[in-house]
Amino acid sequence: MGNGLKLVLRSPLFRLALKGILWMASVMSIEAYGASWLTVGFFVFASLFFYKGRHDESLYRFRGSFIVLYILALLGIFHIQSTYIMYGTLFFVLIGLCVLGGIRDLIFLNRQFLYRLLQFFIYIAVFVAFFLSLNAELFLVKYALLFITLLVLIKEGIDFLGSSMKYKSRLYITIIAVTLVFIILEITWGLALLSPRPLHAGSMMTLVLFLMFDYLINSPKRIASDTF
Repeated sequence: MGNGLKLVLRSPLFRLALKGILWMASVMSIEAYGASWLTVGFFVFASLFFYKGRHDESLYRFRGSFIVLYILALLGIFHIQSTYIMYGTLFFVLIGLCVLGGIRDLIFLNRQFLYRLLQFFIYIAVFVAFFLSLNAELFLVKYALLFITLLVLIKEGIDFLGSSMKYKSRLYITIIAVTLVFIILEITWGLALLSPRPLHAGSMMTLVLFLMFDYLINSPKRIASDTF
């Protein structure tokens, strides 16, 4: 009995669940008591604790997705009026963090599939948040924030999924990612002129981005197979 309990306490899944409970408690403390030094400090501590991986070399992996999920949680607390939608957003972020932590710490199988699935929903959330906040005020700032967010996520995706590009230089990968982001931003700007519903626009932009990203990371494989 004692040995079984020790195995459970030492298991990676138990540690991941403990991190999730602690992080959710920190978020709920902000929602219940507002932003104070104590609640914000608790949130920062829980977020850093969740971010710390099992291995030292995994510390900086997936940092872009972690940061974006943390920001989405804060946006849900401070800017979503509906209680049900807010709690739904926080639950989505919690599940996303647990999946991301499991992928990073080698807990789950089919890591690439889970990462793609998680990125799909993160992109939808990012685009929906962008279209919901789109108005004449701070026009350039919002596009700049969207540019930075997409660039960070795309470079992270190339690093994890683009095995055929791992021998390319960092400069080459950055140039490719920046080019892709500029194309996505132009399509986003054109779509915003039509004033679509945020969920529809977010889903459409996510689909476009996924198709272009999939072609990007797989095109070197196609070129190599055609050449040799």
